[in-house]
Amino acid sequence: MSLQSFAAAKGSLVVSIGLVALRTRLFLTQAELAAKVGVSPRQVSRWETGQGQPHLRHAWRLMELEKKATNG
Repeated sequence: MSLQSFAAAKGSLVVSIGLVALRTRLFLTQAELAAKVGVSPRQVSRWETGQGQPHLRHAWRLMELEKKATNG
């Protein structure tokens, strides 16, 4: 495994863990989170299993949800 592919895999894992934690904190299902972000539940599943990463606009929406969760 190259250093670049290792870094990409590690990045996917970080996104995956963070997304599951955010969804759990907000008490949302994958379908509910998908509706808030504007994607399909299948796409959220892919992000959570490390099979993909959110596009920048979706990552921005996730960040906004994270801010709301943090600020109460």
